[in-house]
Formats: sequence, structure tokens, C-alpha cells
Amino acid sequence: MHRRQAGFLIKELLSFSRVERNGIIVLIVLIISTLILRCLIFNIMPHKPLVDVGKFEGEIARFEQLCDSGKVTQKIIYLKNHSPNLLQYYASKKTEPVNKIEINTTDSAELDKLRGIGPVLAHRIIKYRSILGGFYTLNQLNEVYGLKPETVEAIEKQLTLDTSKVQKINLNTAGFKEINAHPYISFEQTKAIFKLRSKQKIEEITQMIDAGIFSAEEIKKVLPYVLID
Repeated sequence: MHRRQAGFLIKELLSFSRVERNGIIVLIVLIISTLILRCLIFNIMPHKPLVDVGKFEGEIARFEQLCDSGKVTQKIIYLKNHSPNLLQYYASKKTEPVNKIEINTTDSAELDKLRGIGPVLAHRIIKYRSILGGFYTLNQLNEVYGLKPETVEAIEKQLTLDTSKVQKINLNTAGFKEINAHPYISFEQTKAIFKLRSKQKIEEITQMIDAGIFSAEEIKKVLPYVLID
């Protein structure tokens, strides 16, 4: 009995009415026709590559010659993916020679003219300079995120440094947030400075070394940015 019921259910599920059969046939015909039409169009119609690879490679060669001759300050970076049709590039418009730039007063637009420096890195340099209070050595550029040592070495010849522009923090009068905001002074060191100055006025840098707030190496980095008054 159960077998007969199961067989009846299967038959009902697999059986189609005349309308349903006709609909399935029409759908199959449409799918096959679409596939055939697509193949015919692809084979008959001429199709051109999205990029003229030969012309593009010629432009690359000419630009490389300009780079080697020193007439431009930054190469175009070409990114070639798996297909030659997918060619992307970042083009620099730096064609004019760059004059010496004072790193503590310049803006991001001027930095963007330097070889190897784009808008993103220029913005990061300015932002880090603001957080520091100014650069006191060009080696500090190596602390800028994403700025490679070879790039720093390449641009150093085009930079000047005015250390008088460095902003100093008065350790006896500055607020907690101002001191703690400096990248060379940690939260714990800021608390220790406030604890020390609550007991006595800070008159010598050595007081902070004796109190264990800074090591000798750390104080060398901090010293250009602090003022004791």
C-alpha cells in the first residue's frame, strides 16, 4: 500500500500538463537560440582590444627616456594585471624642477612636487609634522608611515630644515593633553611628569632621568620639543 502511494506521488511530481510541457520546450528553444546567437556575434563581429598595447608600450618607452634624462621628477607606475587589456597607471604631472623646500614651513602642494611623494604621503608628512611640533632632523621623515628610507634619501637633497620653527612644550605649565599628545611622550610618562612637578618645579632635564621618567636615549628625542621655564 505504501509503495503504491509513493509511486503515485512520484508520478504526480514528475508529470507535466500539456501547457507546462509546451512552456518548457519554448524555454529550452530560447536558451539554445540565445547561445547560438551569442557565438555567431562573437565570431562574425570584429572585436578590438580595449587598449592598443603597442601604442601603450611605446608611450612607456618614451616616458622612461624622459625619466632617465632627468626632465621629470617622478615615474609613472604602471600596474599590469593578468590581461594586457587591464592596464592601470598612476600618472604624475611633475615636469618642472623642484626648488629647495623648507620642511617645517612648506605645504602639502609643494611636497607633492618631490620625486616619490604623492598627495597621500605629502599629507602624512604635514600631519606628522603638526603632531611633532616640527622636524628637528630630516631623519625623522623615516617615522612617517609609508615613507620608504630610499625615498627619504632621495628627497633630502631637495629639503632644508629650520629648527627655529620647532614648537616646544613647557613641562611646568602645559596641560596634560598637550604633553600626552606628543608622539615621543607616552601616557605613563605624562602622568609621571605631572606627579614630579606637583612635588617640585622641573628645573633640569636630569630630574626626569633621575625620576625614571625617561631613559637617556628617550630624552635625546624629547629634548628638542620641551622647554623648562
